[in-house]
Amino acid sequence: DARLQLAMTSDEEQVELLYENARAFVKRDPASHAAAYGANALVNLAYHQALHEQAADKAATWRAEFAQLASHYLQNFPREEPRSVPLAYTAGRLCEQHGQLNEARACYSQIVQLTPDSLHGSEAERILRRLDLVGNPPTVAGPTLDGEMLQLDDLLGKPVLLVFWSSEADSCVKELPKLLQIGRAHV
Repeated sequence: DARLQLAMTSDEEQVELLYENARAFVKRDPASHAAAYGANALVNLAYHQALHEQAADKAATWRAEFAQLASHYLQNFPREEPRSVPLAYTAGRLCEQHGQLNEARACYSQIVQLTPDSLHGSEAERILRRLDLVGNPPTVAGPTLDGEMLQLDDLLGKPVLLVFWSSEADSCVKELPKLLQIGRAHV
């Protein structure tokens, strides 16, 4: 704990010693509590540094390190799942918020792979589907009010407002006059 606290002050020697200690614990007994504790300390160091590093390039490096270490912790210490899954999820969110999408995808994918039925697993699966939409617009097609077929691709380059609604939902029916007003203004 003391070494972790010193490493969090960006003391390079303490950072290196913390990494050395964690490697030594894994080498001695990869399934031990000490190895899990060392891995957790590294994840916490990377998380702290990712949040507190002032230099943008170093912060990005620490975010990537946090994602990698959190994924390693989740994969190699299954008994630590109550800690490792939220850490991997947090690493994914932090990387996603800063545009490090490959790192985010790696964290989310590992959560889905290792804990698909968990709350974080189902949420990570939804996030991965959302991330896959970037640059890949959904295929939307259907009949118009006139009965003609329309595909969203036919409207590329034009403003499009796509609204999913139901005539059985009061809130949707109440919004219809506003939607018609918007539609008339842009025709």
